[in-house]
Amino acid sequence: MTDIADALEVPDVAGLEQMAVVLRASVARQLEALAAAGPEDREAAAASLELAAAIGRIEQVAHGLHLQALAQADRVKAARGGIGPWLAARQGYATGHARALARDARLLACVPDLAPHLTAGELTADATRLLARTVKACKDTSIDPAEATSAILHLVKQDGVSAAAGHVRALEHRLDPDKAKSDHERHRQRSKAESWRLENGLWRFEILLDPARAAVVKAALEALTAHWMRVNGRDGIQILPEDVKTTEQITAHAFYHLAKVCLNAPPRLRQAAFTPPVIFTAPLPDTDTDAEPTTTSGPMHNPAAATAGTAATAVTQDPVAPPATVAAAANAAAGTHHHTPATATPATAVLPDPVSGTMGPTIAVMRDPASDTVLEERSGGARGGRIPDGCALSAYDDVIPLAALVRTPPTRLAPLRDSARPRDRARLHDPAWLEDHARHRILHHDRDHRPVLLDGQPIDQNPHARLASAAQRTALAVRDRTCTYAGCDRPFPWSLEAHHLTPYSEGGATTLTNLTSLCAEHHRTLHHPDPH
Repeated sequence: MTDIADALEVPDVAGLEQMAVVLRASVARQLEALAAAGPEDREAAAASLELAAAIGRIEQVAHGLHLQALAQADRVKAARGGIGPWLAARQGYATGHARALARDARLLACVPDLAPHLTAGELTADATRLLARTVKACKDTSIDPAEATSAILHLVKQDGVSAAAGHVRALEHRLDPDKAKSDHERHRQRSKAESWRLENGLWRFEILLDPARAAVVKAALEALTAHWMRVNGRDGIQILPEDVKTTEQITAHAFYHLAKVCLNAPPRLRQAAFTPPVIFTAPLPDTDTDAEPTTTSGPMHNPAAATAGTAATAVTQDPVAPPATVAAAANAAAGTHHHTPATATPATAVLPDPVSGTMGPTIAVMRDPASDTVLEERSGGARGGRIPDGCALSAYDDVIPLAALVRTPPTRLAPLRDSARPRDRARLHDPAWLEDHARHRILHHDRDHRPVLLDGQPIDQNPHARLASAAQRTALAVRDRTCTYAGCDRPFPWSLEAHHLTPYSEGGATTLTNLTSLCAEHHRTLHHPDPH
């Protein structure tokens, strides 16, 4: 016991720490010298590689010794809560990484023959992980883990870690035929997708997928990325935006393109019949968006008056459509309503928008004339305040320049026109090689934040129609955001349904002012109230 205590006295540990200080100082001096060298200094370039290789060997030695020390600490139960939690708490490892490191140390300790290889620094962290997986696969089988790890070690040194990984995978599945199924089930359970807005305005997407679904996504991204890089580089067609240059940027653009293809696909293909497309909301040009929203007694509750307001404000130039188009749309909107239906009766309370807070549009408590059910009416429009001039607001409340929402055709360059190959020249007339000219969907609203035009066309075109049109459903999705039944916040992707405030059977018009969004459950509640 005394010998062990003598061997582990504190000064030896302090000596190791002092060695680390000396090593850091030495490497720092060499890095400083290399930083002063220019790209033309080939001796410095060779020295930088030698330094990196030396540090790599030191790292591998340290990793091997670290695993052995952790194995001994685990054997004598040095940490009350386990080595994994100790690593996370004392050495700053992520919890999952700490658990994996402790598990690998424990497994590798089962094969004493591996100790010299770990001490010599022959193994990278990836290689030690493969050896630990090999030991785990051999557990409770007739295969000797020492022989199996010796074979994998030989493969690592001869063919590399990637080749050895395939052999370890094959060994795992041979010894546990159900492993593939159990792994697949576990991976699907852990699959998730999250997105959030960063402080700088960018969006981050984090996706975990099982290998089966990941293969489909990767194949689609890689196919698009490879095609665009080939077309841009070899064939001379500027098919990508000018600011998309690096491989990472091209892959990000491919991710966006896949989403666009899904939204533009027929409902049968995307398997989402009522999902609204990506929408950008903008005020009508020359509309004073600082004006106060209409009160609950204004045109918001009178379709005829609302139509008149539309005619007055829509005869202005759409920045993304010809003036004649907007004028025609305004004239069409002015002549759509031929009667004024009964309207819902507003209560006096005005509530904050539950989606965007107090700066959002007016939300008035409404009572459905057909029942005593309280609904919420939302005027939609500029959630979160005034939209800057020349900009639009995305469905997720991001401010986007209107100019960025207009598509531009790709530049067709001379190399294809002058090519001797007919196939190259034919590409210039192939629509698949040219960007489509469809612009993003833009929903214009008037000074009272009421949706008026969708892609330059009036939203309310047939007040006598029995069902809401696709344009009206899109406007409802942007305006209401959720089910308007009091206390319900089911979002529009739940296939919310358009409900007539004044029943259609009683002369209620199919216009936005007489429509509201309800989930299926509360739509049934309004039409078939419980007699009890």
